Amino acid sequence: MVPSRRRQEAVESPTPPSARVDGLQTAQKSQATSGTVVETLSSPAVHRGRWLLARSRYLSGRPPRLGRRSRALIVALVVLAVGSGWAVDQHQHSAEFGTLLAAVRHGQATIDDCDRRVASMIDYVSPLLHAARTPPDVRAGLQQVVHASALQAAARLRAEARAVAAINVLPWHGQEAAARDAYVADLNARAAYYELFLAPGMTGDESTQAAAVRSGFAAARVALLDAARSPAQRSQAGLLLSH
Repeated sequence: MVPSRRRQEAVESPTPPSARVDGLQTAQKSQATSGTVVETLSSPAVHRGRWLLARSRYLSGRPPRLGRRSRALIVALVVLAVGSGWAVDQHQHSAEFGTLLAAVRHGQATIDDCDRRVASMIDYVSPLLHAARTPPDVRAGLQQVVHASALQAAARLRAEARAVAAINVLPWHGQEAAARDAYVADLNARAAYYELFLAPGMTGDESTQAAAVRSGFAAARVALLDAARSPAQRSQAGLLLSH
């Protein structure tokens, strides 16, 4: 039985036979000198025992058991990673909303300027445009002048809408994306209204488009307020989209 056991140990252990023989000889020499066998932490027998224990865990598929301090460290690292990710995401929310507010501020300034320009042109031609004695061809020419001014306003509003649509928003920031898209729709609705304003041959469509402008503005205002992350942001959004 002894030879069989030695052959099995030789198969399972990568430790060279010479090392095992050296370890045995060392133990025998120590026994001969002091009458007892003394094994230290650095002795070959202890090393073989540790190796066999680790090998048995590996072969059985059981991972090494973590200590209490190791588990606590892993939990702390996970909490730190989650907290850092949340903080970064909140900062991105604020940055996106700030960019959107700046775009809305610029867009509202463009809307106001376009409205003033078209209204000034209407005031300029109104005395002749609505006079009963104005010949039809002159009236048509004055309407064309006003329509040309409205087309310029529409082109500016379309460009503003494209600029707002180009604002980058993370895919999972749904409220910021909804506010951006709603304001783009509002600008495009206003542009469509001006494209039809006093256009030759258009009758009745202006009132329909004006209703679309009102509903688009209301939707943009609600979406921007919903995207606000703080009372200060909500106040700014409400002031910007007040008309």
